[in-house]
Amino acid sequence: MAVELPKVDKNLSKIKKEYWKNIDQMQKQTCKPGVMKEFNKKLKDYRGSGFYLPIINNRIYSDVFPEMISELKEKISWLEKTMKRLKALKRLPRVSDELELIQKKINQSLELQEKIERFDKKLTTEESKKHEESLVILKKAFAQFLDKAFYLGRYVETIDHFENRMNHDSYYSKSSRRDKIKQKKIFLKRKILEDGAPGDSHSGSDKFFRTTLDTLKIKVPKIEKWLTEDMRYDLEYALDIAKRMTKVKPSHYRQRFEKWLTQTKEQLDFYED
Repeated sequence: MAVELPKVDKNLSKIKKEYWKNIDQMQKQTCKPGVMKEFNKKLKDYRGSGFYLPIINNRIYSDVFPEMISELKEKISWLEKTMKRLKALKRLPRVSDELELIQKKINQSLELQEKIERFDKKLTTEESKKHEESLVILKKAFAQFLDKAFYLGRYVETIDHFENRMNHDSYYSKSSRRDKIKQKKIFLKRKILEDGAPGDSHSGSDKFFRTTLDTLKIKVPKIEKWLTEDMRYDLEYALDIAKRMTKVKPSHYRQRFEKWLTQTKEQLDFYED
């Protein structure tokens, strides 16, 4: 059975025509050529600056700003001090010996683990002692690498990103105002901590590498007997990146830190205003 479509009222058609005519006129007056391009550029710059407004029940919760401002000032202070240290250097401190030693100890540990699994045997007293000494050397070499490559650190000595994410997620699904405030505070602090030096158009931020180093700073000193698969993977990833990132000139990091400092100061201005 055919369905008869309703006839379009001539007055309605006229109204729609008039409506779109007015829209076209408004666009010509307000949306001049280049406006959308400029809007998209400003939107990209805004998002890239890392600005974030904590909104609870459709209202901006500004009580967390003083804590953020304090963190940002501390971060700026560290960036400026690190830039000053970099400016005094003609070349970056050599860390190749430490990196090679860490890799050597990783390989030795892996070989020993494979030997035990293959032959289903226990370590002798002498083998256990040598392995323990090897891990001590690995920890010491890693600490020396971090000390020399000071420009790969952060303004906070130790950061447990995993714990921060778990804390954030624990409050995320809760609905009380108090829990929402706590969740926003944790998130804002993570935005400041989980950061990295921006690169040029050919290389992005080194945020992921720095975050991996933060995790290793916590885990490496706690190694007791064996390297876990995750630990070995993170160490070898960090070593591979570090080999390339420590061969550049100090000017490379000065440029990256200048961008990082500018971004952080813009964040500070945003939240202080």
